Amino acid sequence: MSDATCDISIPNDLASLSLVMRAIPDYAESQQLSEDTRRAAMLVIEELTTNIINYGYGAGVHDEIDINLTKQDDALKITILDGASPFDVEEIEVGIKEDQSLEDMAVGGLGLFLVHQFASSISYQRVGNRNQTRVLLPLGGNGSEGLH
Repeated sequence: MSDATCDISIPNDLASLSLVMRAIPDYAESQQLSEDTRRAAMLVIEELTTNIINYGYGAGVHDEIDINLTKQDDALKITILDGASPFDVEEIEVGIKEDQSLEDMAVGGLGLFLVHQFASSISYQRVGNRNQTRVLLPLGGNGSEGLH
């Protein structure tokens, strides 16, 4: 169903992230996604892509990051393909520890914590030399369906 799909390819540099951030609202409007779903998609994509760019590549390594959004019956599927170092976001321990303040967490891990909170599921697979990360965001009224 091509009209429910959005494909974006960007170079692995932070300046290119603005292209994605401009495409998401247009796609969300065309698919009549709620404002909460649009915001969650933007946060998830920005966080994961920024981490890929900042931590996944060595200096001077050029690559393309492919991002696909697909509206399904009850979810927005986000797929990110990249050639960065393997990084399974699904296995990352996220959450606030009892003795940790939100300010301490902001130094590292808050973004991934939010990704896990908004997602109804996250999966990771290494296919050849590419990472494939899939995030399902629930569609719906207040955007909190994925919070757990």
